[in-house]
Amino acid sequence: MCNPGPNVIEVVWESPTTSAALTFYNSKARLTGLGSAVMKALQKGFTLIEIMIVIAIISILAAILIPNFMHARAESVTASCEGNEKQLATAEEEYTIDNGGAYASISQLTTPYLSVMITDPVASGNSYTITIPGGGSNGSFLISDAGGHDSTTTTNLTDTTGASGTFTSVLYTQASGIHGAP
Repeated sequence: MCNPGPNVIEVVWESPTTSAALTFYNSKARLTGLGSAVMKALQKGFTLIEIMIVIAIISILAAILIPNFMHARAESVTASCEGNEKQLATAEEEYTIDNGGAYASISQLTTPYLSVMITDPVASGNSYTITIPGGGSNGSFLISDAGGHDSTTTTNLTDTTGASGTFTSVLYTQASGIHGAP
């Protein structure tokens, strides 16, 4: 036994046949008497087969969930790209209205049309391209990305002629909106 102090707590219990003491020293417990045999019996660990079953269950769940999370991320990248192209198209339209029908290249779409330069979310460093056919006024424009999209995320898109297909790039045409491109 020890002298209880500010960092020591001692609990003693007795019965007609046994006695035990539990002493706490600075958050560490020491059990003496009958209780130590009880504590050793309770400290039984997991068996190897139990641990292997848990690992197998976690592996199965990971095999199911990881591809789903990757596909969800690819879908969000494609949706973000579509939104970026719509934002660029809106900035292009605003510029055209303010400048007498003349279209701008992507480098001219600065404040107040765009507060930051929009980049393609597919890969770091990718940028969008604005193509202006004809002399740059009174025509139409095409906004395209650098490609690299997962083709399973663009299945709802059609090309500029309305045909469906396998696409890895997203286009925005002034006349008809969002389309896919191989």
